[in-house]
Amino acid sequence: METTKTLSDITISKAIIESFTAKLIEYLKTDVAIVGAGPAGLTAGYYLAKAGVKVALFERKLSIGGGMWGGGIMFNEIVVQECGKNILEDFGVKVTPYEDHYYTADSINTVSTICSKATSAGLKVFNLLEVEDLMMKSGVVKGLVINWSAVSMAKLHVDPISIEADFIIDSTGHPCEISSLLEQKSKVKLDTESGNVMGEKSMWADV
Repeated sequence: METTKTLSDITISKAIIESFTAKLIEYLKTDVAIVGAGPAGLTAGYYLAKAGVKVALFERKLSIGGGMWGGGIMFNEIVVQECGKNILEDFGVKVTPYEDHYYTADSINTVSTICSKATSAGLKVFNLLEVEDLMMKSGVVKGLVINWSAVSMAKLHVDPISIEADFIIDSTGHPCEISSLLEQKSKVKLDTESGNVMGEKSMWADV
């Protein structure tokens, strides 16, 4: 009768450290870096990874999926229109017709499915890492400056590291954090009516 081999806590620690370190080193240079692991960032990462693009996603929080988990007012259902329905069905999410041009889906199933499909397609997610600056060369964004979220939460003076990317996607939602960094620190004029971050306006579904 085969006996169970005793596990080593040190081997487990080494496996975690070496595996994560190898992954981070591999993605210090990537084709696309996405900031923000909400539905938009995960969806972008899914389609890019599926197309064979090397893509990394950075999220400051422990969990990914953004605010979709809670649906509307903590009722875990979401409502999408036709174009959203097509995307959800592409992921294999069950979508239910409500009225003409309105469809509902279970928010838990939606987010967990998108997370699973995106990472299975090859998207590499680095949670608990936040972007504190942009790497600029000759006025062009060439990458991100990252640090652990715990560093800023604890108000510690710890230097960050940089990653290089050919393209950056700002998926930080309402705060537009990457665009704001670009505007404030590099004085870049954005492609908006004012040339600045417009900010979150009042709610109106019909856009």
